[in-house]
Amino acid sequence: MRMRSTRRIGLVFLATALALVLVAGLSLAGDKSTPVRATHGFLSMGIDVDPSGNTATSVDLTPETCRSVSSGTSFTVDIYVTEVPDLAAWEAYLKFNQSVLRVDGRSIMFQAAQPGSNIIDTSEGTPDTSGLYRVGATDQSVNQAGQGDNGDGVLERITFFPLTNGGSDLSIAPIDLNGDTQLESTHDIGPYMINGAGGDINDISPANGFFDGPISGGSIDVGGLNNDGDGFVDGCDPDDDNDGVLDTTDNCQFVANGVAQAGVAGVGNQTNTDGDSQGDACDTDDDNDSVLDTTDNCRTVANGPAQAGIPGVGNQTDTDNDGQGDACDNDSDNDAVLNATDNCLTIPNGPAQAGLPGVGNQTNSDDIATFPSWGDALGDACDTEDDGDGWTDAEEQPLGTNAQSRCGSAGWPGDLDNNGSMSGGDLNSFLFPLRGTDDGHGLFNKFNHLVSEGASVKRWDLDGTGPAIGGSDINALNPAVLGGTSRPPMFSGTPAFGKTPPGC
Repeated sequence: MRMRSTRRIGLVFLATALALVLVAGLSLAGDKSTPVRATHGFLSMGIDVDPSGNTATSVDLTPETCRSVSSGTSFTVDIYVTEVPDLAAWEAYLKFNQSVLRVDGRSIMFQAAQPGSNIIDTSEGTPDTSGLYRVGATDQSVNQAGQGDNGDGVLERITFFPLTNGGSDLSIAPIDLNGDTQLESTHDIGPYMINGAGGDINDISPANGFFDGPISGGSIDVGGLNNDGDGFVDGCDPDDDNDGVLDTTDNCQFVANGVAQAGVAGVGNQTNTDGDSQGDACDTDDDNDSVLDTTDNCRTVANGPAQAGIPGVGNQTDTDNDGQGDACDNDSDNDAVLNATDNCLTIPNGPAQAGLPGVGNQTNSDDIATFPSWGDALGDACDTEDDGDGWTDAEEQPLGTNAQSRCGSAGWPGDLDNNGSMSGGDLNSFLFPLRGTDDGHGLFNKFNHLVSEGASVKRWDLDGTGPAIGGSDINALNPAVLGGTSRPPMFSGTPAFGKTPPGC
């Protein structure tokens, strides 16, 4: 793309002074077939999307701004000028929707119709599908002030081919290429006209090298579709879904989600959950989690493949099979206790579960609110270590101890004589049997026996190191041994002898 391609006029060419004829056709008011002809009275540049009735040196007083055409059939539009003084050269950039239209041809008219003209067409080649097509021409017979062309006319007639149904705006207004919000011909592109003396026409203060207007554009509709059923086909309708938000800023051009839809569940006023270019009302994947809305159990909360493995979310995980994924379900386990206060999010333990053994109504045997130094926030239904005694529920089950209690009566497995405190009976149990065994080995004293020999033997592995019951297990209790051995988890690394388990 070249900028300012016709900026210099061929002053080296000789020219013959010619009489200029200003054609101002006058007629009665009518439509395009009988156009009104008169002097426009002001300098302008623009696009007439329906050139019927225009000529090289005359332009309808009311150029059409929108036109509906059929897909597959070529049509033309005019780039025109009115009341131009002493025109020698010009250029513009025609912006269009390249997915809907293709430029197939062009024809210089206004300057070429003047007697004695020597026109060089500086427009880009065709066909063009770039979406930004440069048009322009220079008359090399003009080399001094007053030799240029005056009046109204069609600067260039453009032939388009419609590729598919849809709409396309047509514009020749300046374009801020470098995005600095300042229009300058050295960095940006736009229309300009040059007079016979080489100066810019209508580039008023602050001068930037561009024609300062007025400049008008137009629109083309291909196919005649009318999404909202009003009086305008989509390509000529500024609000295709009639939702009160213009298409230029509407994130769902053909689905109503504007002001009139505010508060509608899942739609809202231009709601766009995932921040892409489409509002939720027309986005097939509202949360951009790679699961389409039609099969997504959380449409506006990401829980698709990209979220797989995130605790409590997973890949479309729906614990209670209610149609809402856990990621957006306020009661993931459907136990009538909302997630915000549920101590087991994905295992039912609410009012409906009251009375179930080992579950109860939000029962938490080691509730951190009651036991802040060693408790947790998990209900027994989902806690693998209900009483916080250092032995998992799975470990306590074969030992016959109470997984929901750390105190006496077969509470904590480490309280070997079940008297509620760490005492001589617990020390003696390593050598003198205090309770029977269930391992079939007829074991009585536990010292030196392998932990693997049976569930009851495991109770004596106080330091948790295995593989055999040894001196370090006795020392875990022995108050005379202050270091060098592991301690029962309930007693924070200190000898347990003479102590009552916390919370008992």
